Amino acid sequence: MNHLSSAHLATRAAAVAALLAILIPGGAQASLTGTGEFKISVQTSGVATEPQVAMDDDGDSVVVWAADEAGASWGIFARRYDRDGLPQGAVIHVNITTAGLQIRPDVAVDADGDFVVVWQSRDQDGDGDGVYARVFDRLGNPLSGEILVNSHTAGNQTDPRVAVDGDGDFVVAWEGRGPIGMSPDVWVRRFSASGVPQGVEVRAPSSMSFHAGNPDVAMDPGGDFVVVFTRAAGGGGSDVFARRFSPFAAQGAEFTVNTFLQHTQGNPAVAMDDSGDFVVVWESFTQDGSDHGIYGQRFAAGGGKQGAEFQVHTFVEGIQIRPTVAIDADGDFVAAWQSPGPQGES
Repeated sequence: MNHLSSAHLATRAAAVAALLAILIPGGAQASLTGTGEFKISVQTSGVATEPQVAMDDDGDSVVVWAADEAGASWGIFARRYDRDGLPQGAVIHVNITTAGLQIRPDVAVDADGDFVVVWQSRDQDGDGDGVYARVFDRLGNPLSGEILVNSHTAGNQTDPRVAVDGDGDFVVAWEGRGPIGMSPDVWVRRFSASGVPQGVEVRAPSSMSFHAGNPDVAMDPGGDFVVVFTRAAGGGGSDVFARRFSPFAAQGAEFTVNTFLQHTQGNPAVAMDDSGDFVVVWESFTQDGSDHGIYGQRFAAGGGKQGAEFQVHTFVEGIQIRPTVAIDADGDFVAAWQSPGPQGES
């Protein structure tokens, strides 16, 4: 996603149709009820897209998105909501630097409601795209300026994802050309709650890989975290991998998440509960008999699989893509993805 036009983002935003399913740890499905949709952005013109949301222990949430600012360069915005969906304060303009293109936001919220936003910024770190972060308190007041996440700035650093622990310390994962090798790889870097780097970035795979990408990251309250990513496999496809970390060190090498090894597995998402158990969901090509489908796998905190790989979706016609997942303290989780739906909408 290094060269996006406004038209491309608008087309992508218009195509999104989300299908939700509540999943309990065993993989069974239950019904979903809510308050009904409501508009997040307050723009009267231009495009708002790429929304992400995170929630604290009280049910209050923060939504972030990218938008073209009245036809000017793209920027990152956030808005806070209480547990009933009522807005708390005005829209927050997250990025300070407005030159270039600011896209691909993500957000994580700690137990008290303080939050951190990360994004990808064009031509700000001196060479292509860089990854930036900014920390805010629970009332939306900035606690930091813009923080350059990547210490290695040569080449493009893209697609950031962020997770936070119980103390507000956070970790960022992204795809980029690091200090070694020419192929893109996945990198992680830890920060204190105030945004101070805790060392330089480290590679998520245990060794230099051929085009690892599509990262996501999840963290438990104690600071242990897991990074998921895709990597090229034999026959021209790709598989999903995960690697566990303590706050300061990797816990073994990466391991393959998916059991079905044919064709392409991609776009993984991960969530971790308070015990460190985690669930990964991803796209799988042809596994459900009809183009792309969504599959999942649960893991214990130590990395062992809990049960078998399972199919998340029930409607299989057409393509089911772009999954995401969130989890509660006890391990119950919800998955969402893009689908044409049983009525055949685009």
